[in-house]
Amino acid sequence: MVIDISVPVVSNTLVRDVENPRIRVHEPELTGLTSNYRFAVDLLDAEGEVARKITVVGRVKQYATVAVAAADIRRGEPIGNGGFVLEETVVTGIDGYFCDAGSLAGRQMKRSVRAGMVLTERNTEPIPIISRGDKIIMKACIGSVLVTAEGVAREDGGLNEIIRVYIQTTKKTIEGRVVDNKTVRIGGQGG
Repeated sequence: MVIDISVPVVSNTLVRDVENPRIRVHEPELTGLTSNYRFAVDLLDAEGEVARKITVVGRVKQYATVAVAAADIRRGEPIGNGGFVLEETVVTGIDGYFCDAGSLAGRQMKRSVRAGMVLTERNTEPIPIISRGDKIIMKACIGSVLVTAEGVAREDGGLNEIIRVYIQTTKKTIEGRVVDNKTVRIGGQGG
């Protein structure tokens, strides 16, 4: 990650009585997802002694090589290899972005994006491999016993996503993790 810091103009009145000043900027702790940070700055005299301490507000831009939409992509479209490019761009204030092609495998757009937008966990989602209404097998491991039952998916789900499943015999809905296109794991190991 590359960080670019720009500081607005500091008034000359701060350094008027320091002849040939040099500066020393103290590195701030860059935490959170904000773009403005306070920097402690020492104005040094000719002997290298601190003549004055000031604080300035600097604008921080964080850069990273991330997945960016290569063209406009509509909601529900899978993200193919040609759907994005990896490029260095500003990611200040953005979280959940993807830094490699492998992390976008099996994902589709959750909402439409324009070319050049950063792809994130918020605007993408796993491609559903189970659809609402599909008959599925639920598996649960209780101790060393594997229990299986039939159920009906109450919502779409991608690999490793948690979905609701309706059990017809008990007339209850429970949650489980999608293992494949026909199996949902309930609780512990389960298959």
